[in-house]
Amino acid sequence: MNSVITGLSGFAIATIGAYIKALLEFKKSQKDSQHQELEGRYKVIILLIYGAFDFEKNGQMMGNNGYSSREDVITELKSELVNALLYSTQNTIEAIQSFVLEGTFENLVSCANSMRSDLSRGKLQSDSISSDLFSPTK
Repeated sequence: MNSVITGLSGFAIATIGAYIKALLEFKKSQKDSQHQELEGRYKVIILLIYGAFDFEKNGQMMGNNGYSSREDVITELKSELVNALLYSTQNTIEAIQSFVLEGTFENLVSCANSMRSDLSRGKLQSDSISSDLFSPTK
């Protein structure tokens, strides 16, 4: 009788352990998938930000994607901002909004840093990025 109880106890513990392991693996897979989706959205947003920041320099690339003016890019960025309300942190939403209102290099870097933070990446040092490389075409 003791061996039956011991056997059943061992089986129950193994079953519970397997269930917990499967649940943890599912949660990790779900989190990884959400992270990949977030990274994909942020890649689109940062390219739109750069396109809006210097539309003249990026006009051909943006034109190939259906944007004929900086205003078209800003309109798309506003749509992305609405979508970001579902998945971005408050800091990222505010950074994107600041860029839409004032498309400066500082706001571009602020957006990038906030997105990097959401993606669990380190912060960029603003002084290590030459604004001359990103200066809008005049």
